[in-house]
Amino acid sequence: MFGDLAVLLSTVGVAPSTHATYAAAWKLWVEWRTVAVRKSVYLDEARGEEVLASELAKYMAYLFFCRGNKMSTIAGKLVAVKYYHKRIGVDLPMKHHFFRAVKAGLARESTLHTESRMRRPISWTILRSGIRTAAAWGEGGRVLWLGLAVSYFFMCRPSEIFAYGNGKIHKEFGITRGNVAFWKGEQQLLTPALWRCADRVEVLFEASKSNHDEAVVSRVKTCPGLAAFDWEWNGTGEVPRGMVGVGGFEVLLELMCCFPQLDAMAPITAYPSGQVWKVWTCAQSSSALRDLVAGQGLKPEEYAPHSGRIGGATRLGAMGLSSWAIQQQGRWKSSAFQSYLRANLDDVQKASFALASDAAGKGIQPGQKTRWQGGRLGAR
Repeated sequence: MFGDLAVLLSTVGVAPSTHATYAAAWKLWVEWRTVAVRKSVYLDEARGEEVLASELAKYMAYLFFCRGNKMSTIAGKLVAVKYYHKRIGVDLPMKHHFFRAVKAGLARESTLHTESRMRRPISWTILRSGIRTAAAWGEGGRVLWLGLAVSYFFMCRPSEIFAYGNGKIHKEFGITRGNVAFWKGEQQLLTPALWRCADRVEVLFEASKSNHDEAVVSRVKTCPGLAAFDWEWNGTGEVPRGMVGVGGFEVLLELMCCFPQLDAMAPITAYPSGQVWKVWTCAQSSSALRDLVAGQGLKPEEYAPHSGRIGGATRLGAMGLSSWAIQQQGRWKSSAFQSYLRANLDDVQKASFALASDAAGKGIQPGQKTRWQGGRLGAR
């Protein structure tokens, strides 16, 4: 009964990719309520907030101590429980003082026994220096390097840029060539021959962790840098000329121009391999990124594809952008990104120094001439 109801309720309000996640979390809740504690599946608001908060705290403790779940995993499962209760008109007291106190206590306990796996943010200097390594990878390597650069400038999640192990991108989150539009004034430039005349590029993120409504998109716009992007990918490992003015516009333009014959449904990190087209995967991008940083004397285990996303946020923080602006441009659901900034003060200081000394401030940085807005799919 409850399983059927869960399926029915999960068909409204969230993206299809979220249905399975919520359903799995709900199934665990149903099992715990009916088998372990032998109580009704749905909590009754009539019993009062204190009782409901106590029941939620017990479930949270069960997940932590009995199932060994991390706090981030527990938070996701509680969101699913709240979601299904909300569907029948029950508002769970997630902000109740008792529930929050238990949650804080478990978080402290988790910190004591968990080794930190904080990824370090990459910088544009690291990416630029890595061209020497990526140049040896051929045309596919060019696509991969540009994909890493796009993830840095647009603060993309790995699942938005790269494919999973099966070679397929996420059906909601993954960015295709059709999600990228070049504009000049009010006119969209549809052919690759005209893209270099554009005065801005728009990227539509149709869904993300912060947006489960398929009809709503985040639109990121960025303008050309202050200098032309004179790309010379000749396999020699030489740093291209004109790199001072490189920004999100330039790297995305070059990525789109790599194989303009691809259609709108093709992932932006697709590349030819023999007689077939492939897409760079998250695992491959992680390995490649670690090769880049290892070649510069850095510890590769401290970097992953997510390093591009937090690297862009770190640079924006060093530039003095507000937390709200960083959260909006990076499409973060919460202020969780701030932990990266607080935990990487050295990188923020280095970024500040680089901004002050890099070509007399002529280099365009992540977020410069960039603005974020929300909109309906298809709206410009």
